Amino acid sequence: RLEVPLRRASVLVTETPLTPGFIKEEAESVLLGTLKCKEVCVISGPPLALYSPVIAKQLDLSNPCCLVLSLGFSSCLAVPCIEKRALDHAIRRLNVGGRVLTNLLLEHLKARHYDLSKSWLVAEDMLMQTSEISADFTYDIATNFERVKEKVFVLPDFEDNLRGYVETQKANAPLPPSLSTPIKSELDPETPAALQAAAAPAAPASSASGASSSTQIRGSSSSNDTGNGRVAEATTTPTPAGIAGKKGNGARKTAKENQPDEDLNRVRLRAECVAIPEALFSPADHGISHQGGLTDLVIEAIQAVDKEEAVRLPFCQIVLCGALAKLPGLRERLSRELRQELPSHWPLRIIQEPEPENSVWRGAAALARDPAFRTNTFRTKRAWDEESMAAASGANSLGKRPRRNAG
Repeated sequence: RLEVPLRRASVLVTETPLTPGFIKEEAESVLLGTLKCKEVCVISGPPLALYSPVIAKQLDLSNPCCLVLSLGFSSCLAVPCIEKRALDHAIRRLNVGGRVLTNLLLEHLKARHYDLSKSWLVAEDMLMQTSEISADFTYDIATNFERVKEKVFVLPDFEDNLRGYVETQKANAPLPPSLSTPIKSELDPETPAALQAAAAPAAPASSASGASSSTQIRGSSSSNDTGNGRVAEATTTPTPAGIAGKKGNGARKTAKENQPDEDLNRVRLRAECVAIPEALFSPADHGISHQGGLTDLVIEAIQAVDKEEAVRLPFCQIVLCGALAKLPGLRERLSRELRQELPSHWPLRIIQEPEPENSVWRGAAALARDPAFRTNTFRTKRAWDEESMAAASGANSLGKRPRRNAG
């Protein structure tokens, strides 16, 4: 909590490019009129990443042209900028973002009996920790994803682990039994020895002493108790095999019902690690056939700029921001595909900071410290009140205008 009174607070709000103007006016009305903030600025978000100190050091000052590629939750935006000012007429949008990728992962998990639709934030976290961009997706399909490493994601139990994580596997670790393989009951002659031992009747106390067994004998410790006709009580240690044996009577139980909790909480992913994020580059593979991928998005945005401006000032600096920019391999894949499309004399550079999800925030914080920016861009509460009163008085004067007679 900042514990700053709103009457003394200066608030900078970011908006998505191409947002209708009335939404911006409504946001200012809420912040200045209802919450009574001191001053407010509503500005487009992606261009602010250019003011981030880490990115500003990497920009080529001799070339004022660059393109901001924002990879966000609801969409991906390509924003061409000249001297850090966005060209609104050239902005292009791809309707694939983190939410679409999360929905694709949820559909794959449902087919494997993992329904996380009511806990989609867990699926989003799984997506960010396990996904990567394939260097050559066509080759991976042809080779049945041989070079893609399997990842095991441990689901949170919200008791000991509040967040899921990728498990580090040991070499040659045994795989759990298949979910479709049934465990044989105790009436089957091919029942494993462990299951037969759990379902077998209790052994005498003398044979149980000094040996390791899952059966315990309750009652008196003297050997005459069983000889006098008393029946000893046998209890079995609650192992998955023992539970299946007790529920016997010839009933077969599937491995999923009797699998230990630590195995049910683990999700094994392999092809999904590269197939789902491939929607960023090939949306048509997932049914989004009316739009191209990230490479086409960047090319379309550059071509939408005036030809004279594009030739005189090449847009060869691509700045990545947004959480999806952290996906391993995305920067390399985008650089390779853009190099094949852009002119060969353009020195292509992909710029990204270690935490791209915070680039816009860091840029906004740096820009808000500039006194000239605050003077020219922020709207004060006093100015908003004066404009509101002027608008209200104008409306009242129009309302009192005398009507003309019909004759």
